[in-house]
Amino acid sequence: TPQGQDHLRDLIQRPLPLDQGSVSRAAVTLKICFLGILDAHDGAQVLDSLSRAYRRDLAWLQKAREACPAVQGSASRAMERDIERIKQDLAWLQQLRADFRFQESN
Repeated sequence: TPQGQDHLRDLIQRPLPLDQGSVSRAAVTLKICFLGILDAHDGAQVLDSLSRAYRRDLAWLQKAREACPAVQGSASRAMERDIERIKQDLAWLQQLRADFRFQESN
C-alpha cells in the first residue's frame, strides 16, 4: 500500500542509532536491500549516513587500540580484523555512493 511504502521509506532513511556502540550489519543489509525504492538523492543520503556510522566505529576502534597497548595476541588480532573489516565495508559503501552520485547526475 502507499502507506506501507511511505513507512518503509521512513525506516530506510532513519539514521542508525548512535548509542549502540557499533554498526548493526543486519540494519545495514536491510537498508541496502531496500535502497531501490528510494530516488537517487534519498538513496545517496542513506549511504552518506551509513558511511558516517562506519567512520564513527572505525575512529572508536582505532582510539581503543591506541589506548590499550597491553592488548596482545588473539585480542589484538581480533581488533585489527574488525578495523580492517570496517575499512573494507566503508570502501564498499563509498563505491556504492559513487554509483548513486552518477545516478543523481543523470
